[in-house]
Amino acid sequence: MLSNQFYCGDTVNFKTYSKSNKLKKRLKNDPAKVLIFKDTHEPIVDRAMFETVQKLFAGRKRHDKMGEMDKFAGYLYCGDCDKRMYLHRGKTISPEKNMFQCGGYQTGN
Repeated sequence: MLSNQFYCGDTVNFKTYSKSNKLKKRLKNDPAKVLIFKDTHEPIVDRAMFETVQKLFAGRKRHDKMGEMDKFAGYLYCGDCDKRMYLHRGKTISPEKNMFQCGGYQTGN
């Protein structure tokens, strides 16, 4: 919710496009071609909080070996030992079987 600009009252258009009407795959559009209309509806999140969260998201962790970044990186902690939770996944594992594992369990602490 805090990463979607829609919730601070803006309308964002043309974030994705398709090469043709036969191709169903959506591609990300160039940020210069994205249109943003400010204050088009009542905001749920105030703009100051949204900007603060965007600054925090900008300084997030590095990408994994597959070139993607987990959206929960640095935010999940174990309820038992308060250590960081890490996403475990692989190229041969289906995305539904991805799991978070406690850092203490991995090191044996």
